[in-house]
Amino acid sequence: MDRLVLRRTKTGSPVCVKLPPFVAEALRMLSNDNPLYFFWNGKMARESCVAIFQTAWLSFKVAKIEDGHSHRFRDTFAVEYLKTGMSIESVSKLLGHKSIEVTQRHYNMADFQPTTGVQ
Repeated sequence: MDRLVLRRTKTGSPVCVKLPPFVAEALRMLSNDNPLYFFWNGKMARESCVAIFQTAWLSFKVAKIEDGHSHRFRDTFAVEYLKTGMSIESVSKLLGHKSIEVTQRHYNMADFQPTTGVQ
């Protein structure tokens, strides 16, 4: 199973997320000397944020996404899980928000509800 394990910046607690196969494959295409990790090459301190931002920048460059920044990953992550029907409470936990109200300010759940009939 392809998964991404991160640590929350504020608390240091781990978060493990299953990656869709196409995402894992795209991450594997990035140049990295350590096949066990997507964002760490095994040569620098794990805490090096610079490597993560460089990898994110390179990902956007390879994908030809103008004005790309790493926060787009976070937003895409949240939206894609909400679209699958994951509860906003679960998404809020994965994002590391202290309260669900923070998540609700960013994501309107009406946008993720199935519709019925003709609109």
